[in-house]
Amino acid sequence: MRVDPIAAVKKQLSGAGIATEKVDIWVDKNDLLVKKTERGRMKTGELDRAVFCSDYGTRVTVDFQKLVEQQQGSTAGAS
Repeated sequence: MRVDPIAAVKKQLSGAGIATEKVDIWVDKNDLLVKKTERGRMKTGELDRAVFCSDYGTRVTVDFQKLVEQQQGSTAGAS
């Protein structure tokens, strides 16, 4: 079964109570994303988010075991 990505995004936004959303993107001379802002109104209040991207091509390593342990620790007291 193929999922329609546009329908999936609309469903996600609708579920959050977002009727409209303004998205601005900035790209560099290599067409790589530098900044993305999103603004809208949700059921729970205003949405105002900015994402900054940099260091494309930088090698990174992730310790997934440590990441899982940190996530489990941060949700241990949540109810």
